[in-house]
Amino acid sequence: MKDRKTVAKEILQLIDQETNKLCVPIQQGNSVTIKHMVVRESAQGFLVINVLTDQQVACTFSKTAAVAIAKSHANGSATHTPMILKIDDKIQQKYNDCVHFKHTIYLSEDEDRKSAAEIRYDVAWDDVITLRSELDPYIFG
Repeated sequence: MKDRKTVAKEILQLIDQETNKLCVPIQQGNSVTIKHMVVRESAQGFLVINVLTDQQVACTFSKTAAVAIAKSHANGSATHTPMILKIDDKIQQKYNDCVHFKHTIYLSEDEDRKSAAEIRYDVAWDDVITLRSELDPYIFG
């Protein structure tokens, strides 16, 4: 008869083996693992690393884009990477616009300038949300 620790270890190994077959993102600390792909946060953004070849596949601004690239590579298709990176660049531009408009709202004393910046901020933030939703088919599809 096996003791509890041995049985628990065997169950965890079985679970790990089965989850590696699926293409499901697993959060482990500050990284996300999808099969043999790992997404890690760095000073440059989010790195997508292929653990099998120990190579960096991409560096993205948003975590959503990094997960989308990792998922497409885990499925064996790297053809979507350029499109995902283009969407990620647009997300970065719109997010930087949001930061600029928020700064303008905070510092401006002119009410007309504030209201214009608030409208532009809302439009830019809606664009960020829309662009992030464009990445959903790459993650969930």
